[in-house]
Amino acid sequence: MNDAQKLEQIRREMEAAGVDAYLLPHADEYQNEFLPCYAKRLAWLTGFTGSAGYAAILNDSAAVFVDGRYTIQVQSEVDAKLYAYEDYTKVMPWFWIGLHMQKGQVVGYDPACWTVQQKDQIERHFSGCGLVLRACENFVDKIWDDQPAAPIWPPFLYDEDLAGQGVKAKIADISERLSGWADYLLLTQLDSIAWLTNLRGKDVACSPFFLATAIVDLNKEAVYLFLSKEKIAAMEELPSTHEHIHVHDIDGLDDFLSSSCSAKAVRMDPRYSSAFHHSRCEAAGCVVKQGDCPVIALKALKNEVEQKHIRHAHCKDGAAIASFLCWFDKHKSSGELDELSAESYLTEQRRRQHGFFDISFDPISGFAGNGAIVHYRATESTNKKIEGDGLYLIDSGGQYYDGTTDLTRTVAVGTPSEQMKKHYTLVLKGHIAMARAVFPSGTTGAQIDHLAREPLWKEGLDYAHGTGHGVGMFLNVHEGPASLSPRSNYPLQAGMLLSNEPGYYKTDAYGIRIENLVFVKEAGFAFEDGRSALCFETVSYVPFDRTLIVKDLLCEEEVVWLDNYHADVWRSVSPFVAADRDVYDWLYDCTRPLS
Repeated sequence: MNDAQKLEQIRREMEAAGVDAYLLPHADEYQNEFLPCYAKRLAWLTGFTGSAGYAAILNDSAAVFVDGRYTIQVQSEVDAKLYAYEDYTKVMPWFWIGLHMQKGQVVGYDPACWTVQQKDQIERHFSGCGLVLRACENFVDKIWDDQPAAPIWPPFLYDEDLAGQGVKAKIADISERLSGWADYLLLTQLDSIAWLTNLRGKDVACSPFFLATAIVDLNKEAVYLFLSKEKIAAMEELPSTHEHIHVHDIDGLDDFLSSSCSAKAVRMDPRYSSAFHHSRCEAAGCVVKQGDCPVIALKALKNEVEQKHIRHAHCKDGAAIASFLCWFDKHKSSGELDELSAESYLTEQRRRQHGFFDISFDPISGFAGNGAIVHYRATESTNKKIEGDGLYLIDSGGQYYDGTTDLTRTVAVGTPSEQMKKHYTLVLKGHIAMARAVFPSGTTGAQIDHLAREPLWKEGLDYAHGTGHGVGMFLNVHEGPASLSPRSNYPLQAGMLLSNEPGYYKTDAYGIRIENLVFVKEAGFAFEDGRSALCFETVSYVPFDRTLIVKDLLCEEEVVWLDNYHADVWRSVSPFVAADRDVYDWLYDCTRPLS
C-alpha cells in the first residue's frame, strides 16, 4: 500500500470500530525513544521517521504533529496532500481534534501506547469539548501485513564492576525510599529495568535494552521480571549476584497481579507507565498509587565507579572521532565524500574501539542546507556530496560497555564565509558560557539555559531546541529527569551527566551545533546562604575547528577556557592515537593554544 491507501484503510477500521477520529503517537508500550521495528507505526503510516511526533486522523482530514527539531524534516517525509503539518509545542493533537470535531463524537486510541498522564490530559480536554475517548485496538497493527515480529534476544549480565552497585543494594535503596508508600513498584520503562537489574539486551536499536515488564516487591526486596517465553528459553541461569531477580513468563503477568498484588498498593509513575498497564492493575484489584518512580532519579546520579568508566569511554570515543576528523580533513576537498560515506567511516572508527557495543543513535551527518535540519538523517535520496564551500555538521555517539557518548562538531569545507565564522563563534561563546557556569544547589536547567543563548540573542538569533539533555550509563542517550532547557524544572545535582549543545540553523544554507557532555559536580565552596556551589566538568575530548573561530569575538576568559580544554583533549586522547602518526600529529596541531 502507498501512504494514501494506508490512510484509507485506517479510516475503514475507524468506521468499523465506531470511532470518528484516531490518535497515533510515536511510542510503544515501553515509551521508548528508539522503537523496535514492529512499533514504528507512525513512520510506517505517515512516512515521518523522527523520534517524537503524533498523527491525528479524522474522517475527512489528518495531521502530523512534530516539534521545532523536525519542522523541515516532516515536510520532506510526509505527503502534504494527506496530512497537515502542526507543531505540538503550540497545539497538541487532542486540542486540534477538539477544534475539528462535534460534541458526542468518539476518538479512539491504543492505551498500550499512551501513558496514564497523557490519557488523563486528553480525557480532561475532551470532557470540556463534549468528546468521548475510547480504548480500541491499534488500527495500524490490523492493516500492517508485513509488520516485523517482536525481537527475542535474551538479556545478558552487566558487570557490577562497571555498574558500581549491585542489584541487592539498588533494590534496598528503592524499598527504603518507598517505605510506607507502596507494597510494589511497577516498572515498564526499559532503561529503568536494565539499570535496576544490571542486565542489558539487544532488542532496541541504539539502546542496550530488552523488552520486559518488572514488578518490585518492596517488602521482600525482590524483582519479578516478566519476559517472553522465547527470551526465557534462551537465557542463561542468573548468578548469585542476581538472586533477588525472579524470571516469569510475560503471559502470567495478570495472574501475578491478581494473586500477589490484589488489595496491595502498587506504585506507578503516570508519566511513563501506560494506560493499559494501569487498567490491568485496577482489574486485578490493586490499589494503584501514582507517583514519581525513584529509579529515574537514582540512575541519573552516576556513582564514582560509573563516572570513572564514563570518562574512559569518552577518551576512546575522542580517539575514534579524532581519527575520523583527520581523515575528513584529508579528503574533504576531493569531491569524493558524501554524507553517508562520512558517517559510515566514523561508525567504523568507533567499532574499532575496545568495548564498543553499538551507536547510541543514528548519526546526523549534514552538509550545507541539510545541516540546518536539526535532526536530519541522511538517506540515499537526500545524500549530499561534500564539496565546494560550506559547513559540515556531524552529531553522533557510541554505546560502550563503560559509557554512552554523544558529541557534535561543525567543521568547515572549502572557504567558510565571514557570516559562517561569526555564527560559529557565537555558538561557541554560548557553549563556553554554559561549560564555565557556577550555580547554587537547587538550580534547574530552565534557570541557566539562557547562558548558552545570550551571545545569539544579542544578534537576534536563537535555536529551537533545548541546550542539553541527560545521558545514561550504557543506557539511553537521552535520559531524564533533568535537562538544560527553558522547560526543565528539575534541580541539577552532582553526578548527573548532561549534554551542552547550543546551535544555530540557517534554513537551506548551513547548520551549526557544538556539543560536549558534562558532569555536574561540586564546585568546592558554598554560597553565603549555605547552599553548595555546583559547576560542570566537560568529559568529551574532541578539538574545535580553529578555522571557524573569530578570536576577536572572544574575551580573554573564553580564550583561556579554549586553551585549557584543548590541553585536556591532547592529554586524554593522544595516548589512544599514538600508534597512528597521522592522527597523532593532526591532534597535536588542532590542540595548540589559540592565544
